[in-house]
Amino acid sequence: MLKIHYADLRDILTQFARFMAVGAVGTVVHYTILILLVEKMGVSAVLGSSVGAIAGAFVNYFLNYYFTFRSNRRHAKAIVQFYIVAGSGFLLNALSMWIMVDVLDIYYLLGQLVTTGIVLLWNFWLNRIWTFRSRSLEGESSKKFSG
Repeated sequence: MLKIHYADLRDILTQFARFMAVGAVGTVVHYTILILLVEKMGVSAVLGSSVGAIAGAFVNYFLNYYFTFRSNRRHAKAIVQFYIVAGSGFLLNALSMWIMVDVLDIYYLLGQLVTTGIVLLWNFWLNRIWTFRSRSLEGESSKKFSG
């Protein structure tokens, strides 16, 4: 049976709070670039949002790497895993919204609110256990499963 100690729970909650703060920073970067490109440079909203989203994700990666998870993994591996998690979160968002809005006929903003919570937890957990997993955790998991 999996036992979670108070210190472990506190560490997870601290990481989660940092993850949400990093997400807020990434969102500010995204929207700032979107607004600047559309309002000041006359770029289309779709292109501006796309460029902003890429920049926001890039900022999120580095802030999560250094601040949230304090990772020591090689960037070449971690950044690929980060974008795989982000892509899976994107697909989960689309699926969840389809189920809530089109299948269950839930008001789209309520559906998005619930979906955002689901995707937030999904992205946090996968980034914690896979993307930014520390070397010490890798050693512990191999000991647990090696008999």
